Amino acid sequence: MFYPVMAEGGHPPAPAKAKARPLDRGELDRLYGRYSAVVYRRARRLLLDEQLARDVCQDVFVQLLRQGDAWNTHSAIGWLFRTTTNCCLNLMRGTRRWHRFLRSLPHVPVVAPSLSVQLLLHGIPEHLQEIAIYYGLDHMSQEEIALVLGLSQKTVSNRLREIRSWLAEPDTKTAARQK
Repeated sequence: MFYPVMAEGGHPPAPAKAKARPLDRGELDRLYGRYSAVVYRRARRLLLDEQLARDVCQDVFVQLLRQGDAWNTHSAIGWLFRTTTNCCLNLMRGTRRWHRFLRSLPHVPVVAPSLSVQLLLHGIPEHLQEIAIYYGLDHMSQEEIALVLGLSQKTVSNRLREIRSWLAEPDTKTAARQK
């Protein structure tokens, strides 16, 4: 009697997938020449923006390149339409999330830095000035600064400590830097 080997969870193991062979340059050029206008028109229709549509068109063909010969050539248009639509939807979702985040921030009027701000920043190293402005002028929390700059909250905390150190003894540190 034959008993199949079961994978974890009592299901038969998934068949081993052969590694996809990457598309050669000629095949990619042929596909791009044949379908790029279709992909571009679809993206432009969904996004209503020519530059974003060009970006999505490039992304779609990069995904095609990554798929290699594993993609189904029998339904090339279907795959390209679905991939283009998904890329556009992902872009729109990301833009909506970004706008929602920006709207959630407290409104702070944009003003040119006063002379006192410029003087305050004069002794602070350049890599700390942006955080100093966000924290001191814009009254952003460490978490908000970390999110805006793409840093960890711990890094922001360490840099704020460094800023406080610079402000506590600006003359000694500036003199040490000039030597």
